[in-house]
Amino acid sequence: MKKVILFCMYLIIFGIYIFTQETYSQMINKWEIVDSTNSKYFSYYTNKDNISGYDKNSIAVIGGKINLMNYYKNIYTIRLYENMGASSKVIFQDAQETSHRLLSIAHPSDSLIVVVGDSCEYQGVYPEKPPSQTWYKFWSLLMVSTDKGNSWQRKILDSNQSNISISMCDNMNGIIYQKSEINYFYQEIQKKDSLLITNNGWSSYRSITLPNDIGFIYQCYILKENHFFLRGSNYIYYSLNGGQNWIKTSEVQDYIMDMEIIDDRTFYIVSNFKPYPKTPFTNFYVSNFYKTSDAGETWIECKEFFKNSPKYSLVYCIDFYDKFNGIATFSSDIMLKTTDGGDTWTNEYIPYIFEAGTFNSTRSPYYPNEDFCFVTGEKNYTFVYRGEKILSKPKFIEKINRINQSTKEFKIEWEAVNGASGYKLKIDTVYRNGNLYKSEFENPWMSLVVFDRNFYLGELDYNTFYVFWLKAINNNLESDWSNYEIFTVDSNGYFSPEIIEPYYRERISNSTVTIKWNKVVPVERYKIEIFNSVNDDFISKIVTDTTYSLENLIPSAYYLITLASYYGNSLLKNTTSYFKTETVLNVDNKKNDEFGNAINIFPNPVDEKCNIIINSNFKSFGILKIYNLLGELIQRKEILLKENNNGFQINTENFAPGIYFVEIINSNDIKRGMFIKQ
Repeated sequence: MKKVILFCMYLIIFGIYIFTQETYSQMINKWEIVDSTNSKYFSYYTNKDNISGYDKNSIAVIGGKINLMNYYKNIYTIRLYENMGASSKVIFQDAQETSHRLLSIAHPSDSLIVVVGDSCEYQGVYPEKPPSQTWYKFWSLLMVSTDKGNSWQRKILDSNQSNISISMCDNMNGIIYQKSEINYFYQEIQKKDSLLITNNGWSSYRSITLPNDIGFIYQCYILKENHFFLRGSNYIYYSLNGGQNWIKTSEVQDYIMDMEIIDDRTFYIVSNFKPYPKTPFTNFYVSNFYKTSDAGETWIECKEFFKNSPKYSLVYCIDFYDKFNGIATFSSDIMLKTTDGGDTWTNEYIPYIFEAGTFNSTRSPYYPNEDFCFVTGEKNYTFVYRGEKILSKPKFIEKINRINQSTKEFKIEWEAVNGASGYKLKIDTVYRNGNLYKSEFENPWMSLVVFDRNFYLGELDYNTFYVFWLKAINNNLESDWSNYEIFTVDSNGYFSPEIIEPYYRERISNSTVTIKWNKVVPVERYKIEIFNSVNDDFISKIVTDTTYSLENLIPSAYYLITLASYYGNSLLKNTTSYFKTETVLNVDNKKNDEFGNAINIFPNPVDEKCNIIINSNFKSFGILKIYNLLGELIQRKEILLKENNNGFQINTENFAPGIYFVEIINSNDIKRGMFIKQ
């Protein structure tokens, strides 16, 4: 009887625990605009190389008017942000257009700032007839300030060389990757890329020649003295003995955008992959996060990153302040944050900016501790998080065919935000042939406060954009504005179908998938086309139903679906979606979870030790967490989940009597259990 009562208590408390977790998730980090100076934050090779911080009170950022091709038109500015971003000052600025590139910066101590790049001499455009190329001669450049940017020592080092990237692990030890460059009059140069190494803060340095087969390097990193890491396009080269010997990790199929070196064996990378290079969708990319704990012999993909990445965006950078806590930036106003080494990710949002013609995305992060993060935007803006929370932004409920809505009794809906007492709603309209950015945010067509989760607009006008802005409010807190949603109404009624299943970016574990979409009236037929990333197989079918079954799926493949409406002989608008198959596919089409059955914990109640048993269908890394009834983390350990049954023993001798919750997290799933300490 006692165990029955305890079990009932567990059900109640576990429900409260889950509810509390969901409620807390409605509070998100508050990001603020630090600076809106007219500046472009861009690096030619690695976005993160244009930012470096000594701590949260001293962050150096390279920006300015930067030209992608005409280097002689560059005007650079280096700005130092202090007091957690509350104040800033310019510590370097070109007085006029200058033919140089500032490519990478290091700020390893309070007073030392080092910048590398190249000085360029414009040679012209040759040949004069297309295909032509703009030519420069390069000299490697080193700029050093030992007084926090008050004065600079500028050094021109070597001709036909460019200093691409710098990294320093302290104020004495650092490395620079130096790349060989050709010019129009000196094109038959033997490639001799080098690594410049200092042990005295660049008062002097030595140079070592890198192996010829090392390929093009985009980024260098020094973990500690003599421990060097170089990022190539799809691999990492590293040396643990000062460059005497180099080891190449296994390659990933993706193009690596950034790396984070945790220790000599633990590396994280983010990458973008072009799954369909031989299709009309050559600019379609997928973003991924990989990690290794064996120095790159094997890479583990973290699937939650793939699932949660902003739609239609490229990942740019990552930054971690320890092995668990990190942030990722994208070509989007949404970032991703992890607290468990990349196994799970949550959204972070930069402030909503309403400015004519402006779309801002995040670029370069600096994340030194839990309560502070600094990020540059693509242009004009920098952002900061200082540990404050706000209400979560309301999320609009997507409409099927939201760009072609009926004109009758239109209703806009959104998900509830816990803690909100109401919602501020703004609505404006723009004609189809007008300019969308002329919508009025400050003086909209309609502005009101609503206390429900929907609003009826009644009958809509034909051929009109309807623009919506929404924020959650209560007496003490409010959210940021949601990104505006656009709904258009088309008078002819012909529009593309919406792919309902599989959902966008879904992971498919079966060898067969059924593609489903909504019926479009009065459309008679649909054209479905399917590409995959592994071979040249291509499916193109005309169907009258609203489903299509695809069999014999290829493991570890991306599938791109395009779907269009046919009416008469006219091919109307189309829509696209994609999914990825798992490494192992289930032929009997049952759900193939990475985790098998739920957690089995025994004995329960427990005295001094308990055993935790979980089944896994795949080998993967995982995190085991134990919380008390207050939600406090009591124990955390990294685990390796082998295929089939896994057993872990927990010493509970020093646990206080009470109820404890267990979570086991891997890259694709979370399983929960509970035990009682007597």
